[in-house]
This record gives sequence, structure tokens and C-alpha cells, in this order.
Amino acid sequence: PRLGVMLDKETLIIQQVEAISAASVAGLQAGDRLVAVDGTQLQNYTQLQNYLNHRPSSAVFTINRNNQLQTVQINF
Repeated sequence: PRLGVMLDKETLIIQQVEAISAASVAGLQAGDRLVAVDGTQLQNYTQLQNYLNHRPSSAVFTINRNNQLQTVQINF
């Protein structure tokens, strides 16, 4: 599945969210940093890619927004 974001591959910070994407429906915003998925801390972009390649139907992302951790449920 596609998340629908442009991501800085070094920092995992969202640069842009595509309209009508899984990410926009879930409320992700530019500037959010992806910290973890389903409770597993993200170390790098490849780890995120590998997770999405397993085609989950949904995922819970932990994000850092304005130095506050939040969880966001995304349905693909």
C-alpha cells in the first residue's frame, strides 16, 4: 500500500501529504516525523518500505508533531 507522503528519507519527516491519500485521511501533516509503526521504532526509510511491502490493511504510526508524540491509525 501507499502511504501518500513525500518523506525526507534521512529524517523520516513528512515533506508533503498527497490529497485524498491514506495519510491525509488519517490526518498526517507536513512536518510530522514518523517515529514508529505498530510499536516498532523506525530506524530508517528501508525499514518503513519493508513494512509497507508486506501490504498491511492498517497500521498505527507513532509520530512526533511539535515535540509531542501521537499515534495515528492508517487504513490502506
